[in-house]
Amino acid sequence: MNKNNSQTFSLKYVLLMVTLLVSSIGIAQNTVQLSDFNFLDNTDWNGKLMYINYSDGREVVIDADLSIRIEKKKLIFESKYPKEPKANDKSIIKISDDGTQFGKETVTVFKNDPSNGRLMMITTSEGKDNNQMAMFIKTYDFNGDKAIITKEVQYAGAGERFIRNKYSYTKL
Repeated sequence: MNKNNSQTFSLKYVLLMVTLLVSSIGIAQNTVQLSDFNFLDNTDWNGKLMYINYSDGREVVIDADLSIRIEKKKLIFESKYPKEPKANDKSIIKISDDGTQFGKETVTVFKNDPSNGRLMMITTSEGKDNNQMAMFIKTYDFNGDKAIITKEVQYAGAGERFIRNKYSYTKL
């Protein structure tokens, strides 16, 4: 292939990829409402938490349980760790009136098909991780009786991001 054909092919490939990306983004929305989560109300989940240990960078896996409730226009995520009960946590999440905020996280992608129990949401937020400013990218993927919640970290000025923790659940 000569140089002009190669450039034409590359340009066509880039245009095709941009078109596919734009059309797939068009399917998703970036706002949510509490009713989008109704099918998760009063559900219990059992699974594992994988996290990267701050002190030595090693991967740790522990048992984890999750209960999801809707109360007073808020989502309640209650996490329990059977072998580490001091780490148990309760998150009360309010969705902003305009649907762009999931608690303190900005909703960037949201896809929902409650007819088959599928909800996928990606959020971003900023803060500190390991005493460094960072962007957090969280993916919530509920698919029938399976759920995966992944938190990725991208340090300020760094090009790459890594998984800080990942919950993998099965619905009880």
